[in-house]
Amino acid sequence: QLPLPRTDHSDGDLSPEGRRAVYTRNDGLWIYDLDLGTHRELPLATRGHHNPVWSSDGRHVVFSAHTAEDTRAAIWVIADSAGAAARRVGGLPTVSAYPAQWLDDGTILFVTMLPNLDVYRIPADGAAEPTLVLGADWNETWPRVSPDGRWLAYVSGEDGTEAVYVRQWQSITGKVRVSERVSFDSYPVWSLDSRTLYCYALGEFLAADVDGRGESSRVTDTRVIHRGAPGYTRKMHPDGRRLFGFVLSLDDTSASLVAPRLIVVTNWQRVLEERLGIARR
Repeated sequence: QLPLPRTDHSDGDLSPEGRRAVYTRNDGLWIYDLDLGTHRELPLATRGHHNPVWSSDGRHVVFSAHTAEDTRAAIWVIADSAGAAARRVGGLPTVSAYPAQWLDDGTILFVTMLPNLDVYRIPADGAAEPTLVLGADWNETWPRVSPDGRWLAYVSGEDGTEAVYVRQWQSITGKVRVSERVSFDSYPVWSLDSRTLYCYALGEFLAADVDGRGESSRVTDTRVIHRGAPGYTRKMHPDGRRLFGFVLSLDDTSASLVAPRLIVVTNWQRVLEERLGIARR
C-alpha cells in the first residue's frame, strides 16, 4: 500500500515507468515518488482538479480543471518539470471534459457530458477540434486502448445496465460484451499482453480473458478474482505483476465510507487466488 494521504477523488495514475504516482489532494495535483517516498504539488492556478493521466512518455500530466471565471472543466496539460506552467488544450465549449488516456500518437481520449457521457479524442497540442469516438443516447465512458493498439475497452449502458465492451481500434467495429454489473465509473484495465481485462464490478473484482488474435475479439473466460471492499482499478504496473488503483476504506470511529486511498499491491492476483483457493492454470 502506498503511504499517501486520503484523496479528493477516486482517480489518479501511475507513470509509465512505474516510479511516480499522480493523485488529487486538497483540490491540487500531487506527485508521489515511489523511490524517494516524497510528495510534491504541481504549480496550478486552476480549480476542481481531477482525472489526472500521464502522457505515454511520462513527461506530462493531462487533467480536468476549470478557472475562476469558467466553472466548466476543460482539458489541461502540465509538464512534470521545475517551473512548468499548465496550458489549456481544449474540450467542448458547452460541456465538461474528463481525460481517460493519453495515447502514443499524441492524442487524448476524454469523456464528456452531453448530457449523456460520450467519448471524444483531441490532439494533446490542441491544434485541432475534438472528434467523436463513441456517442449514443446512453452513457459510454472510460475508454482504454489495449497495449498492442488493436482494441478499445469501455463501459456502456446501452442495455439498461452498465457493462464493459471491447471494439476494434480505430474502426470502432466488432463490438463484444465482456462483463456485466459494473458501475458507470468502472475503469477497465488491460494486462500488458492485451489478453486480459480487469475491472471492479459492484463488490467484485473481475478478470476477463479476451482472445484478440483474429479480426474480432472474443471472451474465453470471465471470473471473480476477489470480493471485498469497494475500489477502482486504474493501471497495470509495467512489471505486469502489480495493479494500481483505489480502495474505499472504513473510518475506524464512524464506520462510514470516507475518501479513497491509492494502493499498489504486489503480486496481487497470485495473493487473491491463493486466498480464494483458485488453482493457477
